[in-house]
Amino acid sequence: MCGVIGIVGSAAAAEEAYQALLLMQHRGQDSAGILTNDSYDNSIHMHRGSGLVDQVFDAQKLNQLRGQIAIGHTRYSTIGDIKEGDIQPSTINFPFGISLAHNGNVVNVDEIREYLKEKRKRFIFSNNDSEVMINLIADELVTQGFENFCFEHLKVAIKSLFTKSKGAYSVIGSLSGKGFFAFRDPRGIRPLVMGKRKYNTNQQAPERESFCFSSESNTINYLEYEFLRDLDPGELIYIDQDGNFFNAILETQEMKNCMFEWIYFANPESTLSGKNVYSARIGLGKLLAKNLKQAIDKKEVEVDVIVPIPESSRVSAIALSEESGIPYRELLIKNRYIQRSFILNSQKSREKAVRRKLSPVKEEIFGKHVLLVDDSIVRGTTSKHIIEMIRKCGAKSVSIASTCPPILHPCFYGIDFPYEKDLIAFGKSMKEIRLAIQADRIFYLQYEQLFEALESKNICTACLDGEYPVSIQGATKFLKNREKISLKNEANTNENA
Repeated sequence: MCGVIGIVGSAAAAEEAYQALLLMQHRGQDSAGILTNDSYDNSIHMHRGSGLVDQVFDAQKLNQLRGQIAIGHTRYSTIGDIKEGDIQPSTINFPFGISLAHNGNVVNVDEIREYLKEKRKRFIFSNNDSEVMINLIADELVTQGFENFCFEHLKVAIKSLFTKSKGAYSVIGSLSGKGFFAFRDPRGIRPLVMGKRKYNTNQQAPERESFCFSSESNTINYLEYEFLRDLDPGELIYIDQDGNFFNAILETQEMKNCMFEWIYFANPESTLSGKNVYSARIGLGKLLAKNLKQAIDKKEVEVDVIVPIPESSRVSAIALSEESGIPYRELLIKNRYIQRSFILNSQKSREKAVRRKLSPVKEEIFGKHVLLVDDSIVRGTTSKHIIEMIRKCGAKSVSIASTCPPILHPCFYGIDFPYEKDLIAFGKSMKEIRLAIQADRIFYLQYEQLFEALESKNICTACLDGEYPVSIQGATKFLKNREKISLKNEANTNENA
């Protein structure tokens, strides 16, 4: 899961992309990059690097990124490795000079890499599937003949990419000297929204338009664009250098938004597919309260205080408190300079981050029956360490509630839990899960309640029920390569320890 931003037709495109990436830092903390196209001389300018957005960019670097088109990316690695060559945006010099950034995961990336190498004589230098996608586009444009390029050529190229690339992806990109493009996978699993802003360069000139494409709507609102809509599944949009707008639905399948966006990833003020994230999390908390009340009425659990595990669960915990009448207290104080532990790319780094980022208020915990609220329980790493921490503060009992149903299956669409063996709920009974994380009681949102809270059936729940909306053929090779990278990283870590 990453964050992408595309700005078209703005004199301050790079600065706007930078501001947007800061607002989407929660979507990825491994690396960041911005690329610009300058229509005055058809030049391309790019800067990218490892680390947080404000560590990668400074005023001098932003000033060098001139142009009216900008594409930006903040990365959360799902391949278990962080190399400079994998940092987005990706570029290729022929034809035109194509640039691309994407959010998601191509499941059959190794199959496509082999096809490009053996059949199309194109060598792929990185482990990043964005390089595979950009080569597919370039290859098809060359095959068609690109001298008299038009929107129809781009449609054929992206349609061909849809046929070959199985997975989930939202893509933004540019063609030097031609324009900007954006598209979304045929299932719409990964989010992509757009906005528009009208402006005048001077009173005599006609009114012009600039556009913003983003993984989240909060960036569009912050940059003072008018929110227009989500891109449809399978939709391609192209804006040429003269500002002409083209779009087409290239392939239509049933929408399957990733449910994890509302539960964990997206910013609370964002709206995706018409459903506000903050409102969704209130709904999750209210439904979880029904489950808690039933257990309290049956005297199966005692709860004196409801404590959220920062950050994503806070809204749901407030709703749970209001519905149940049990006091809400923020008794885990977060160190705001520590990364989100879930999106760190190794088990050891996640465990260390949990210890660094949260400090309990011992005096308010001592002698109380505590109910922790988390957005989800994936590996159980965070839950187990926090429960242990709360017990050491003298709590009478420690229970935990999850706003997400049990995660039983791996995700191959851009969220980093690709192995069943890493999932705390896989193959375990409720009692076994509780004992594994050392909780006195565990409450999950029920599977059916998730659809009620999100007010939609058009969501991807493959990690809950194993029903994958896009073929995961090719996942075996992906997992083998991922395992090799992980073992190599672990060996390097042990050598440097």
